[in-house]
Amino acid sequence: MTIETIAHLRLQQLHGLCTTYPTYRIHFGYDEHERLKWTARLRTPVRKGIQRAGVPVITRPDAIALATALAWQAPPIHRRPVPHA
Repeated sequence: MTIETIAHLRLQQLHGLCTTYPTYRIHFGYDEHERLKWTARLRTPVRKGIQRAGVPVITRPDAIALATALAWQAPPIHRRPVPHA
């Protein structure tokens, strides 16, 4: 793959993640060892218990791993009670 193709794929992945998880600010970049990392940070304030658990910032080595982590984290954080019929 060319550098342009890889860059285009990453931008598509970023767009997909941002569209799917709008309550997170998502970006990718490189760490101090020049390894790619994807990070999602909650845009809204969270309860202290969740913050202590480390949920507001999620970092993974690729977009697929980040999407998986967000799929597991997002429902408990944003779950609202279902009204009884």
